[in-house]
Formats: sequence, structure tokens, C-alpha cells
Amino acid sequence: MISYSTRKFAIAAVFLSLAGCSLMPKFGAHAPPPAPPEPAKPVRSIAIVNIAEPQSEQILNVGTALGPSNDTTLSQPRVENSNTYTQMLAARKTMFAPELANVLGNALTASGYRVTYLPDQKTFITADGKSEDLSQIHTDADAVLVIRFTGAGYVSSPLERSYQPWITLSARLIRRSNRQDIYFKTFSGGYQMTTESSVSLPSSSRYRYLYFSDLTKAIDESIQGLRESVRDIAEYLGNDLFQGAHAEPLPAPVPDPRTTGPVPAAPAADPKLK
Repeated sequence: MISYSTRKFAIAAVFLSLAGCSLMPKFGAHAPPPAPPEPAKPVRSIAIVNIAEPQSEQILNVGTALGPSNDTTLSQPRVENSNTYTQMLAARKTMFAPELANVLGNALTASGYRVTYLPDQKTFITADGKSEDLSQIHTDADAVLVIRFTGAGYVSSPLERSYQPWITLSARLIRRSNRQDIYFKTFSGGYQMTTESSVSLPSSSRYRYLYFSDLTKAIDESIQGLRESVRDIAEYLGNDLFQGAHAEPLPAPVPDPRTTGPVPAAPAADPKLK
């Protein structure tokens, strides 16, 4: 015969067993699906960070343009010519970055984007060389635009007996919230010396110099040729970043009844005016 205490223990064990079944987490088909990722917010504001000037203005002979001695010996680069040209530009305090940022900023602003230029803030190339480190950038902009000059100077074309402008740079637009690239392209203005993946923008034929001495005699005009190539790239980039699309307007703010108060009722019609 089962004692009272044994019967009480058996009932308690059954109760705990049933309770445990109901409290166990449910897996498999009954688990809720993961929430879908939130769609990226549209870019309405852009911060252009520091654009470093070209380190040197090179004179490259890859064709038949003639040097000071009027010979056709090819060398890449002509070091003595490059040094001379770089010194001449430095003496005139030539800078390309401010105009690049200004033309690009105007093009984006005309399309409705809010643009700020942060010349005192710079990014660093990541260890894998595939993107930019934004850890030192302080901005509330939706995206950060990083532009790097990769070449500048005058180059002789294999098909021409003259020097012509040469500007190359890269542009990368990064979403600030998740550090993901939105846009990346390389550009070549003037002489087309880069790969097929670059956007090539030819320069005006007025900036052609048969001899290096012709180039140095027209130094101010030659600088203008480089500036025009920079402006051409800036204008193209400003339109190409979003394929010419204008910035999406901000959503209408939701009124707060605590500040706006109740909507007043329409006044009753005056019976005397009927």
C-alpha cells in the first residue's frame, strides 16, 4: 500500500514534468523568422574630406615630344623636366584641390544635396587597401566622399609630337552609417594613359606643346590646361555620383499635439447673415 508521502511526491513530480514541458523554449519551425535588414536611408548630405595636392607634377615622355636638347630619347619620367615644372608651379603656389572641391560642391548643391568640405579631416587607406578608414572623420553627413590625386603633369602621346595635360584621380563615396562603398571610380583628364575602367575626359587641343621649352614659356597657360582637366572631372563626378538624380526631399515632420494643441473648431455661421 502506497503511503501518503509517496503519493504526494509522485503528484509533485508529474506536475513539475508538465510545467517543464511548457516552459522549454521552442525551436525549429515554430521559431520566428529573423527580421529583415532595414533599407538604407537615401543620401541627402555629403562631406568631402581633405583632398591632398599631387605630390609632384611629372613630365612623362611616352611618345615623341622633344625635350630641351631637341632629342627624341624616351624616358619615364624625364626627372629633370619634372623637377623644373614642379618648382615653377610651386613658385606660383598652384593648388588644384580647392577648385576641385568648389566645382564638385556646386554641382551637387544644384541637385539638392547638402555638401560640406572638411579640409582639416582626412581618411586613411584600410589595411587591405580596399576602402577608407573613417575613424578620424567627425560629421553628421550621410556619406563621406574621398578623392585622391594619383597623377598630374604633362605627357607626350605616342600618336602626337607634343605634350598635353594629364590629371588622374580616384573618387570613393562611403555611407557613414555602415562604412559601405556607394560609389568608386577612377578618372583621367587629358592624356588617356590609364586602364579601360577609368572615365576618360580629353583636354582641349589648345594645350599642346611640341618642346619642353614651349611648355615652360607658356607656364601660366599650361597650368590653366591642368585646371580645366580638374574642372571637367569635378563636373562629371558631380553628375555621375547619383546618375544625375536629385536628392530626395526630407519627409514631412509629424506634428506634435503637445506643442501644436488641438485644432480649433470652425466658427459657427452667424444666423444674422443668412
